[in-house]
Amino acid sequence: MPLDYTYYGRILSANGKDSLAVEKLTIAAQKDSLGAAELYSDLATLYSKMKRYPDAIAMYQKKIAMGKAITNDYFRMGQSYYNLKEFGKADTAFSNIITAQPNLIAGYLWRARSNSNLDPDSKLGLAKPFYEELATRIEADTLLIAKNPKELMEAYKYLGFYYYQAKDYPNARIWWEKVKSRDPADKQAEDALKDMKGK
Repeated sequence: MPLDYTYYGRILSANGKDSLAVEKLTIAAQKDSLGAAELYSDLATLYSKMKRYPDAIAMYQKKIAMGKAITNDYFRMGQSYYNLKEFGKADTAFSNIITAQPNLIAGYLWRARSNSNLDPDSKLGLAKPFYEELATRIEADTLLIAKNPKELMEAYKYLGFYYYQAKDYPNARIWWEKVKSRDPADKQAEDALKDMKGK
């Protein structure tokens, strides 16, 4: 029975026997076409845990092909691509999060990170619109500010650096001042603001 393999696979997974769990859950998915979507999620989670990211992606793609994917599937698939340094594909996966749930800041954060890796010297500003949107959304909600202080600082520092290297010192100063207002001892902000004096 498919359920036998499902339960057996999940018990194996709970006991840290991931390779055996994959084997049993794969059999369950082959035998149960109706319940396969949920099993693909289980398998993708196991593959990610084992750092077998291409296999995890394949499971998410199967679930997407069935029309059963949820926002979290796109997020996990994007992270798998990100771990493989396939930042363009990661960006595409994370864009689906913004389309489905525009109020979730995770989509903007990970699109920003993916595009930052596609443009490591920030000269093209590929990550700029996503970090700007991230900062705007977090700043608008005191609860988000409390929950995402590191993400907010990440956005501020990227934008400060972007404008600085573009020699747009008035805008660079705005973002580095925001960094300093949240952490007066931040060395990067201190150095950047000192360097921009008179510019």
